[in-house]
Amino acid sequence: DNIAFMNLPIIPNYIYRLIELGLLISFLVIQAVFAQERKALDNYPKSYKILQIVLYTMIVISMIDITISLIFNIFPLINFILRGIIIICLVRNLRNAWLNIGKLLWKTKTVFFLLFCNIFVFGLVGYFFFKDIEDDEDFKSIFSSMYSLYILLSTCNFPDVMLGTFVKTKLSVFYFVIYITVNIFIILSLLKALYYSNYFEMFKDQAK
Repeated sequence: DNIAFMNLPIIPNYIYRLIELGLLISFLVIQAVFAQERKALDNYPKSYKILQIVLYTMIVISMIDITISLIFNIFPLINFILRGIIIICLVRNLRNAWLNIGKLLWKTKTVFFLLFCNIFVFGLVGYFFFKDIEDDEDFKSIFSSMYSLYILLSTCNFPDVMLGTFVKTKLSVFYFVIYITVNIFIILSLLKALYYSNYFEMFKDQAK
């Protein structure tokens, strides 16, 4: 099976870009064809009109970015970023879901700020304590230290990030135990509880 898969023809990248460009153009053409029927848009709320303007603007920017990438053979980074946002704007259920996520983030902004400050403080401490350890890139800079601790919130790099510090001192285990206890068992648990309670209240309001 692997040999058969390796013998499949490789489709050049520009083919995918041409297909995506064709889909975007087709969408704009369809919108133009049914422009007369869309005169009822004047009866829609102002927020919907703004959404349409933002959507068309992102589509035009994506089309320009794809065209430039085809001409100069570069990666369409702007389109890569806007692609998901365009899909969210087009699908109502996705718009509502991300709108609820935005509301939840705003209602829990204080806990998020507390979590960020905690990661920043522990990142500074980890940088000053473990920056001189050779062959350990997790604490070589303040940014890498904060990033390593951010990944540690999911325990994906645990205990790898901790074992590298044992070269300097075995007492570093207390640093990680305190970090995990404060952030995972206290702050993240509080964040989950706030998420649940706020989402439940939003769900009841929508049901009403």
